[in-house]
Amino acid sequence: MKQPASTWAWRPALALLHRWVSLLAGLLLVLLGLTGSLMVWQAELDAALNPRWFEPRACTAPARPVAEVMAALRQHAPVARAALVVAPHTPGAAYQVWERRDPATGWRREHFIDPACGEYLGSRARGAWRLDAAHAVPLLYELHTRLLGGDTGHAVVGAGALVLLGLALSGLALAWPRRSSREAWRRALSVKAGAAPARWWLDLHRAAGLWMLPLLLLMTCTGAALVFNDTARAAVSALLPVQGLPRLPRMAPPAGPASATATA
Repeated sequence: MKQPASTWAWRPALALLHRWVSLLAGLLLVLLGLTGSLMVWQAELDAALNPRWFEPRACTAPARPVAEVMAALRQHAPVARAALVVAPHTPGAAYQVWERRDPATGWRREHFIDPACGEYLGSRARGAWRLDAAHAVPLLYELHTRLLGGDTGHAVVGAGALVLLGLALSGLALAWPRRSSREAWRRALSVKAGAAPARWWLDLHRAAGLWMLPLLLLMTCTGAALVFNDTARAAVSALLPVQGLPRLPRMAPPAGPASATATA
C-alpha cells in the first residue's frame, strides 16, 4: 500500500544533503578508493619494485631466524628499536623488522635482513616523501591510511569512512520504494532500458548502490574501526566478550646519536 505523501516529506531535504555531501567528499572518497584498490596488490608491487628484498636468496644455511635477525639488526643498526618482526611471504626471502613510529615525523623505519646469509640488506622510512622504488609502496600505504598527514590524516581517513557510511544509509533511505511490492523493488534494483540519459544514470546509481550496499557497509564499518579501534573495541565489548590484547612495553631511546638514514 502506498504511504501518504506526508510520510515522505523528508526525502527532498535528505536528497539535497546526500547530493552535496557526496560532491564535497567525492575527491577524498575517490582517493581512498583508488589507493585502497592498489593496496590489494601491495605485496606484488613491492616485490616487483624491490626484488632484492622480496625474492628468495641463494643461501640455504640453517639459521635461527628471529635470533639471527635481531643479531644482524643490532650489528648494523645498533640504535634501532624493533617493534615487529615479519617473516617473509616467500621462503628464503628477507625478514622485515619494523621500528615504532617516530612521534616527531610520523615515519616508521623498516629494515630488511637475511638471517640465512647473515646479511643486512638495507632499510627505508615508511611515510617519507620519496619517489623511488624503495618508498613507492610505503608512500601509497601512508597516502591511503594517513593521507601523508600523520595522526591528523589518519583521523580524516576514519571520518571519510563514516561519511561514506552515512551516504550509504541515506542512499538506502532514498532508494526505498514508496510502495512496498515486488514490482517496486524490481524497478529499484534494475535499470530501465531506453530511458532518457538523466533517468538512465539515476537508475544505474540507485541500482548499483542497492546491489553493492552489503559490501559498502562492510568496507566502511571495518575501515572506520581500523582507525578508531579503541572506540570500536569498546562498542563491541559492550555487547560481546572481548579478549584483552597484550601490549609490549615502550623501550627507552638508546643512548647515542640518531642513526643515519639507510638506503636500499
